[in-house]
Amino acid sequence: LGIEPLTKDVKVDCFYGMQYFRKPPVLVVSYFFFLFVLYWKAPDFIGVSATARFDLTRAIVEKHTFKIDDYVSNTIDWAKRDGHYYSVKAPGVSFFAVPFYWCFYKVQSLRSTELVNIRRVDLFVTALPSVFLSLLFLWFAFSKFPKSEKQNWLATFAFGVATIALPYSTMMWGHQTASALLFFAVVLLFKQRAPLAVGFLFSMAVLADYSLAPIGGAFLGWYWFKSKSRIVDLVRFSFGGIPGLLLFAYYHYSCFGGILSLPYAFNPMFSEPGTKLFGVLGLPVPEAFWGLLFSLDKGLFVFSPFLIFSFIGLYRWIKQKKYRAEAFVVSWIIFSVFWFNLTFNGWGGGFSIGPRYLVPILPYLCLGLLYLPKWSMALTALIAISALNIIVATAVDVQMPPSIAVFKFAYNELLVNAWARNYFIQMVVVAAILFGIAAYTPRRQR
Repeated sequence: LGIEPLTKDVKVDCFYGMQYFRKPPVLVVSYFFFLFVLYWKAPDFIGVSATARFDLTRAIVEKHTFKIDDYVSNTIDWAKRDGHYYSVKAPGVSFFAVPFYWCFYKVQSLRSTELVNIRRVDLFVTALPSVFLSLLFLWFAFSKFPKSEKQNWLATFAFGVATIALPYSTMMWGHQTASALLFFAVVLLFKQRAPLAVGFLFSMAVLADYSLAPIGGAFLGWYWFKSKSRIVDLVRFSFGGIPGLLLFAYYHYSCFGGILSLPYAFNPMFSEPGTKLFGVLGLPVPEAFWGLLFSLDKGLFVFSPFLIFSFIGLYRWIKQKKYRAEAFVVSWIIFSVFWFNLTFNGWGGGFSIGPRYLVPILPYLCLGLLYLPKWSMALTALIAISALNIIVATAVDVQMPPSIAVFKFAYNELLVNAWARNYFIQMVVVAAILFGIAAYTPRRQR
């Protein structure tokens, strides 16, 4: 990426970027290996949301079509037009899964061996991008605060394990994949590198999650006000987004008759035609505001109460003139995604844990933790408790019905169901290892 070391006296080794971490390389590698294990060890709860995405992947590889007519019986998340069924989800993750599914499918046809299933494909398009996202988060934290060893690691642990990023790293939902693409684009933006790549990554993120489209204004604003060669960078950013834009236009025109015809409008369960934009977007409602932040079944601050402190850090970030532009971009990302959810008639996310459509803002809220004036033991304890609660809920069921007290239900199930306890024990052991690595601070070398 062409990113220089933080200090001239630091030697760059073959594991590029490892020089930022004072921990032994084996611990750094182990952390992200165990993070992958944690995502992989989660239960195989494959619901209709994931299968709707996987059905499109299967249709492309097996039938060479976008129609999911042959697979629609396993999902209710469909869109119907001219007598044919399509996935009602943003197509990005389904497209990303195609090369991996194609490989498994071809090997299976040659060897007559059962290799193809959603879980195997999901490891490549969800679990691995989620691990990469945490690694990138840690690297970015050290690039800003090279001496804040423990704070950087604990913020990384908080993001990857103590928020709903954990359950959505275990299944083909698309939220974490889109989040990884967007965060990579934002890091390149802040480092003022490769606007062509920034445009490409952002377009791919929107292809995987429609709600991220308004964030494009933040990228354009950065290049206009911050870039030294604004016109050139804006052109490069725009050109980088062309592949994603063309793919977006071709898919939606082919399936739904228009480049801006979204699939939601073709399922009567979701759409309110004539009253809402695209059939799903209207005026913000107070119920959504309370539900997304404080309700027992979906509240962001109920699942991860430590995130409340993020806003103190974000305020301090904005106060720093040198990095104010970064803070404005981060603030716009948080605000735009939250506002989209306030206006979305499906803000609750159906059968799911927490406010799943807010998953893309989680890394930016956790970045706010880095700017706290002091990292107290109470905050660390709150992160550990949040991680335990998230693991319990994930081990029991990531697709809990709406309007249920999630943690009360999850802990009750943990007491009576042996299979839930088995998953919980596996996951909590791995999480404890991760927490131990994150909290370990080696002695400074002279």
